[in-house]
Amino acid sequence: MKHLAIIVIVMQVFFISCNKEDDIIEKKKDDIIEKKEPGFFVLTGLQTSVKSAYSESQLKSAQTEFDLGDIKASMTHSFILVNGGDQPIFNIVLNTDNPAFTISPGAISLLEGNARFDNTSGSGFIPLISLGIIHGTHINGFGFTDLLSKGINTSLLTITGKTLDGNDTIDINSEFEFTINAKVMDIKLYANNSEIDLTRNYEGSSTTLGGLGFMRLYNVNSDSLEIENTGNVDIDLTYGSNNEILEPNEKKQIELSSLMIFKLDGNGTIADNNRIQLGNDGIGYFRINNKVWVWPGN
Repeated sequence: MKHLAIIVIVMQVFFISCNKEDDIIEKKKDDIIEKKEPGFFVLTGLQTSVKSAYSESQLKSAQTEFDLGDIKASMTHSFILVNGGDQPIFNIVLNTDNPAFTISPGAISLLEGNARFDNTSGSGFIPLISLGIIHGTHINGFGFTDLLSKGINTSLLTITGKTLDGNDTIDINSEFEFTINAKVMDIKLYANNSEIDLTRNYEGSSTTLGGLGFMRLYNVNSDSLEIENTGNVDIDLTYGSNNEILEPNEKKQIELSSLMIFKLDGNGTIADNNRIQLGNDGIGYFRINNKVWVWPGN
C-alpha cells in the first residue's frame, strides 16, 4: 500500500507539472499573438530590395520623400509597396494630389504581413506601383499634352487602408512626397522691339526636316531678330551657317537673310507644341522670312 501511495503522489505531481507546462506554452502563444504588429506601408524604389535595405527597426522610418531628379518629357517611375507590419492590410486605396502625377494601380485588395522578410509568405503578392509623370507628351497614347511648370514640381501620394490591431480593425494611412525638376525648352523672338507671337500669324513652308512635312514660317519686316532663351535648358541654336549655344535667360541679336531656317536642339527636352514645332528628332524648327513686301499705302 505504501508503494501504491507513492506512485499515486508521483503521478499527481507529474500531471500537475504537465498542466503547468501546457499553461506556460499557451501563455507564450497568446503573448506572440498579442505582439503581432499592425500593418503599415513601406514604399521603395524598384531597384531596392526591401529585405536588404531595411532592418526591422528601420522600417517605420523608411524613406517617405523621393527626389526623382530632372525630367525632359513624360516618363514613368516604378516602386514596390510592401507591408512593414505583421498583420495584413486590406481595402488599400492610392491617390495623388497632382493630376500630372498618375498612380497605378489605384486600389489593392490585400497586402500580407511580413512581406519584407519572406516574399513567399502568405499570397506572395508584392505589388508594383507605377508613377506616371505627364510632361508634354501622353504616356499612354500619342500626341502632345500640357507641360509641367518649368523647375520644381511636387506631388503627395496618400495610401490608405485597414489593418488589425489585436482584435480591432483600424484605419491607417501614409504619405509619400515626390519631387521632380521639369526641364522645358522655350524661346521668345523680337523684331523691331516687339515680341513675335509664336502661337499665331504664321504660314507653312514645306520641308523634309524632322519628318514634319512643313514648318512654321514667320514673316518679319526687319533686318534683324532677337532671340531669348526663356526655358531652363541650354539650346544648341543653328541658323544659316551658324551654330552656337544659347544658355537660359541669354539673348542674342541675329542678322537676318531671306528665308532663314532656325533649329533649336534642347537635347531631347520637350517644348510647348503651340510655341515650338518639334520634329520626330526632338529638334524645334521654324523659318523666318524678312523684308516682307507690302502694298504702297498699306
